[in-house]
Amino acid sequence: MRTKVDARLWQEIAHYRLRFSCEDCAQFVPELGTCSAGYPNAEHRRREQPSEIVFCKEFELT
Repeated sequence: MRTKVDARLWQEIAHYRLRFSCEDCAQFVPELGTCSAGYPNAEHRRREQPSEIVFCKEFELT
């Protein structure tokens, strides 16, 4: 799912400490930078304030 990001969403992300990127997911393999479930993750990786966030259906908070 793709979600456009605006200033208000960035404020809410900071205030509530929301997590949504691969690096925060239980499926992420840091040594390889990949998803243990085999999903492509380039669009889900952490980036500096992107204009949109792409959510993964397999995201599981660690």
